[in-house]
Amino acid sequence: MTEKSRQDYQSLKEFSDNASHEMQTPLAVARGKLELLVNSPNLKDGDLQLIQSAQQSVNTLSKLGSSLALLTKIGNEEFSDIQPVDLSAHLQDKLFDLEELIELKELQLSHNITEGKQVTLDPVLVEVLLTNLLQNAIRHNVQSGQIEVTLTEDALTVRNTGEAPSVDDPQQLFRRFKKDAQSGASLGLGLAIVKQIVERQHWAIDYTYVAGWHTLRLSL
Repeated sequence: MTEKSRQDYQSLKEFSDNASHEMQTPLAVARGKLELLVNSPNLKDGDLQLIQSAQQSVNTLSKLGSSLALLTKIGNEEFSDIQPVDLSAHLQDKLFDLEELIELKELQLSHNITEGKQVTLDPVLVEVLLTNLLQNAIRHNVQSGQIEVTLTEDALTVRNTGEAPSVDDPQQLFRRFKKDAQSGASLGLGLAIVKQIVERQHWAIDYTYVAGWHTLRLSL
């Protein structure tokens, strides 16, 4: 890498870090003012709906900024606390943490987790990886649908019921800000983050959709 390339890379890194950080302050201010408005007297129903819509938009922007900062840090290999991690235990803990969301959507969860599966990775990235995989299975599911989680020595597989993806190439699901062809809404950054962690570990990830089931398989 030439000196100019290094300088350009460092400048881009600093811009991404600063942009993500600076975005959080005005968003926090906006969130605080919206909370004050919600609690103000003589608030009409129509006003409340508008405020709640604005709160949702602010929360979305805040999560976006955090996700972009996370992608930058992963790309820059800033998560350097590499150590053996019990993936099995982390997976069981994460399923417990998400139990309320699963019940809220009336989803049926089944899991088969091999005990004591170890991976060598920063524990923060393990948390990020599992959170995004499982939340994706919840978010893109149907009411009263199903989730199946399987961990073996060789692979982690997360399956969930749901509508067919509206993309021609399944690999597009791993792209940042990929738009849903039907709704036009962004599919978010969750799977892009998963993909970046997988590539960092030199693992492999495959996606299929067959007979109403989405399947994400990580070869470990």
